Amino acid sequence: MDASGEPGREPALASQRTVAATPPHLARLRRRLGRAGAVLILVVGASSTHAFNEPDGFRGVPWGASEDLLRARLGGIGPDGRWRDASCFEYPDETRWLGDRACRDTFLLEDVRVDALYAFRDARFVRVLLTFRSADFNRIVAAFVERYGPPTTDSHEAYKTQGGLDSVNRILAWLGPNVAITLNRYGNKIAEGAAMVTTQEEIRESNRLRREQLKRAARDF
Repeated sequence: MDASGEPGREPALASQRTVAATPPHLARLRRRLGRAGAVLILVVGASSTHAFNEPDGFRGVPWGASEDLLRARLGGIGPDGRWRDASCFEYPDETRWLGDRACRDTFLLEDVRVDALYAFRDARFVRVLLTFRSADFNRIVAAFVERYGPPTTDSHEAYKTQGGLDSVNRILAWLGPNVAITLNRYGNKIAEGAAMVTTQEEIRESNRLRREQLKRAARDF
């Protein structure tokens, strides 16, 4: 099921694909990861001496779980009353630093709609990206604090909307030795907040692959 609530079709594997226009769900993904991806690299990678309640996964899906396990855990009756299954796809080569594959899902946190993107690397669950209405940010904060404890950092940064207006973004982070979490009032657009829960191991691997990608791009320039 995609962000619109409509069931999605899983794209073919890379070996089966021909060159074509970017599928709509990948275009949406790239837009959503525009600023959230930067947070993953620049903020989540920081270390912290403060402890928090590090999760061993997300919503019953443990770190390192297979895609099949995630599908089994997430399958069921969705917020719209219809049977749903996680819709999965393969990342294109240019964004492999984000993972190999990902699965989309939608759930309700109390009565707040949250869209989730579960990422896999080497067939293991390593990260989830969450998006929600920025108007629901304070309610998401309350749920995170109840689950994970007080954030290890709480900062405010200048934010410019796509229309060129200036605002201030609030960014909370929970940074531990094994897991890191960020929660942004504004993600890639001012109407949409974003959160990321990931393993520190995945941060290191993602950053390594991103650096290699940028080096290759510089050589090919």
